[in-house]
Amino acid sequence: HHGCRSYDVFLRQRLLPRCSKAHYLFLAISLGCLVRQRESPTLQTRINRLTPLPENVLSLSAARRAWNGVRVDITEFHCTGRVTHHLCYETETRLSVLLEEVGSHCEPRLREDQPCPIGYIPRHMHFAPAGMDMWGYSADTRFVKDATLSFDLAVLGERLAIELDANAITTPRLRFSDDRIWTLVGLLADAVNDPDPS
Repeated sequence: HHGCRSYDVFLRQRLLPRCSKAHYLFLAISLGCLVRQRESPTLQTRINRLTPLPENVLSLSAARRAWNGVRVDITEFHCTGRVTHHLCYETETRLSVLLEEVGSHCEPRLREDQPCPIGYIPRHMHFAPAGMDMWGYSADTRFVKDATLSFDLAVLGERLAIELDANAITTPRLRFSDDRIWTLVGLLADAVNDPDPS
């Protein structure tokens, strides 16, 4: 595990000065030597929560894998038409990343009937602190795939030996983009469905 320690040092000393503390948190989680853990049977996926399916959602599939300090949920929606639904996971601090969309653009909303105040950005993502409800909306969608990373901040702070910025982890961010984070989350999404447990 010398590689894990040296990589953590590299993250703290080289990447932290170049990006915000919030971005550092996500990069460290994604690139660090994460230890897979047993997932809790009490944590519900969107399949459990979005029953019956929202209007115009034809089918919904979900996959999950948990590591030490982070849980990754991959959800795929097949739809026809206008869709509005609760994004779930509101009890957790989370980063949601739009991986694929077919049809009209998706948007994150703070309220079901209130459009996102930030214009469309390709490969967008949003960050929401625990306790905040979020909604998803599309005027005419066919397929959507997203990834939600839910963070155990206490575990992450201890493992990375850093004090997490209170402002960074309690301030929501709607529709921002970062190609590095998007690519890393895509790799984690691939790992969720990889039968190799390593």
